[in-house]
Amino acid sequence: LHCPHRAITLFRNDDPETSKQAAEKCEQFRAKHEALIYDALRNAGDKGATSKELARVVKLTDVQISRRLSGMSKPERKLIETTGEVRMGCRAWGVKA
Repeated sequence: LHCPHRAITLFRNDDPETSKQAAEKCEQFRAKHEALIYDALRNAGDKGATSKELARVVKLTDVQISRRLSGMSKPERKLIETTGEVRMGCRAWGVKA
């Protein structure tokens, strides 16, 4: 299985079946997490939100959110961008205008 947002294959042909099943769930989790994050950022408006602020709203850890923010901001996707603001040591993110 190859997730389109990544340049890697998520399992090898000789991996156990459980690894292949886990890889297939990757896309489901990614899509769900990104939708939650995107909606929360849209609701945050111009001020945006940090990963820690988003964690309180979407009920994911800030580590899970940071991973998704990185993928959502890649040049080929450009769904979100940093606002330029840093709050409590964390970058604020917003929906790409």
